[in-house]
Amino acid sequence: MLFSRKQYIWIVISCFVALILFSFIDLPVSKAIANPDPTARPFCQFMYIFGEMASSVFLVVGSAIFFRAAKYKSHPLVRVWNIFFTILTFLLALFMAVMMITFRIERLPDPTLATIIILFVLVATWILCDRFWLLKQDQTAILRLERVAYLLIVYSILLNMVINVIKPIWGRVRFRDLLSDYSNFSPWYLIQGVAGAASFPSGHAANAISAIGLALYVDPSKPGRVKKVFYFGVIWGLTVAISRVFFGAHYLSDITMGMFISISLYVFLCWLFRLKEHHAGLRL
Repeated sequence: MLFSRKQYIWIVISCFVALILFSFIDLPVSKAIANPDPTARPFCQFMYIFGEMASSVFLVVGSAIFFRAAKYKSHPLVRVWNIFFTILTFLLALFMAVMMITFRIERLPDPTLATIIILFVLVATWILCDRFWLLKQDQTAILRLERVAYLLIVYSILLNMVINVIKPIWGRVRFRDLLSDYSNFSPWYLIQGVAGAASFPSGHAANAISAIGLALYVDPSKPGRVKKVFYFGVIWGLTVAISRVFFGAHYLSDITMGMFISISLYVFLCWLFRLKEHHAGLRL
């Protein structure tokens, strides 16, 4: 479950209108609510550390799916490919989780212990997915989930590539890095060039709202569950995005563009992968 064509058009219009409005109120809003001190905003610090975990979730769940799908492959080389991809995606999930968590927690007493804990959590997640979910699925369901897993992994990789290409080119200075007189503030529509700043668009907002993709893993014959997972992704994405403004890391226009890019890429990939379920994405 995602958006109909009409709903997506409304999202485009809403984001366009919001960006026009935020051209005028970005700085005043940030001046009114932002506080980059992590001790003053522990919730924002939590979201900073864990807000982009959707990518790791896509990878570790995809790893379990690729492993279970291998048994349904008739050609030995295809089965080997699935096992290889099982290992590769799990290692990528571990790498991304370790990078996001250990490098964002200041004064971490023991990074090695933290890595071991993260590994344990990911292994436990993998086993739980396989034992209590995938083993109950028939061949048709597993092969559908495999297709979804490929889509979400491609989505996560492309999304981060797009965001991290735009950021340094746009070169917008974060609110918390502005001079005391705010003279180096720039509206979102002015490209500053490569200058070491990377506020626009928000990577946290883009990755957080991508959690709506978890709804694709849910059995499409159970629309109630699909909606619950989808709305969880929406709430998670909005919460992380807004926390970034309160933390002084982004402006309202940054998080709006980040979420818009994320949703647009997701809609495009759902169409590209030709998912036939109604909840899978925009049906063109």
